[in-house]
Amino acid sequence: MQMKLIAAAVAGLLSSTAFAQVTIGGRFESGYMFSHTQNADSPTGGPAGGLTKESQQDGVGTTTRLVFTAREEISPNIKTGMDIDLRFGNADEGKTGITSNDKKLMFLSVKPVTAQFGFGNNVSTAYFIMDKPWVQGMELDINKNTKLAFARVDGGTNRIFNLFTDPDLISFAGVQVMLKASYAGGENRKSGLNNDGGESPSVTTKKSGDLTGAGFEFKMGSLLNGGADTNYKRTNNLATEDGMNWQQYVLNVRPIAGLKIGTSYVVEKGYAGASTLAYKDKAFSISAGYTIGQATVSANFARLNDFNSGDNTRNSGHQYNVGVQYSLSKQTIIFAGYSKTDFERNTTTATGGFKGTAAGFTSGSFAKVDDKVTRIGITKLF
Repeated sequence: MQMKLIAAAVAGLLSSTAFAQVTIGGRFESGYMFSHTQNADSPTGGPAGGLTKESQQDGVGTTTRLVFTAREEISPNIKTGMDIDLRFGNADEGKTGITSNDKKLMFLSVKPVTAQFGFGNNVSTAYFIMDKPWVQGMELDINKNTKLAFARVDGGTNRIFNLFTDPDLISFAGVQVMLKASYAGGENRKSGLNNDGGESPSVTTKKSGDLTGAGFEFKMGSLLNGGADTNYKRTNNLATEDGMNWQQYVLNVRPIAGLKIGTSYVVEKGYAGASTLAYKDKAFSISAGYTIGQATVSANFARLNDFNSGDNTRNSGHQYNVGVQYSLSKQTIIFAGYSKTDFERNTTTATGGFKGTAAGFTSGSFAKVDDKVTRIGITKLF
């Protein structure tokens, strides 16, 4: 993201070696989205028609946002800072205002360990020295698999406490390795309810919802990077609460200049409290993008294997994405993208899984129906 320096203070006011700065930046994006969505199957079988929609809005190819950052070097070994990333929703999750998918994080780094804490998405903030497994090109993610491989896990927690090591701490033969751990206490559900189950010994919700995680990332110069992450969300009452175990494995390769190939494999399983039914999803995604000059061309394929049980909502599917983006200048980008999603059958319910910033598990709000979507737009960075 292109940032503009608006204030800088030489922290000789604090110490002879300290330096502090505050920046503000962001992006605004507007475009058109043309979509055709197949309605859910009728009770008697077969499709029940479809819906074609054209809309002009922001968040068609990426997310309009306003970002504030602050950094301070207290000493050569101690640094601190904060990030406030105010996002205005996007076309895939619905335009839900500035509270949608926002991120407010602080960090304190005392070499060789950094502590990060605040509010955000524990899953989407899991990338430090490894690339995200989809092709972002020039600040955009229009080829991110918005329906299958990524959006369904995009709500692990809105509370964050991460610990990770300095990439230079474990380094050998040109390979850097970063270790990570995370914990979110009192999460209960995505809504942020606390974990206080009351004083009665019969209450079983005490400590439910705490989320723990661990992982690692590695980087081998500019050629290869990747990692693995796991998150476990505890529940004491399957009848009312959502439990989850989520795992992600990522590998990115850059074999020649301008070319990136990224893959991810996600396993997500648990219980949806509203129905007390088990679910399990496995999602594989592979992306490729090539940048030449000011243009990036990219494509993505994802396959979702749905192993939900007991409620007749099992519904696997796959998705294709293609796109192109061109930088008119360092701050202005035009883009176009197309995606096609095919499920084995159309259903309006889906036990478990996440979609966008939906609170908790979707349990019926994730409509797994076929669609075709075309996006065109322009993004302005500042």
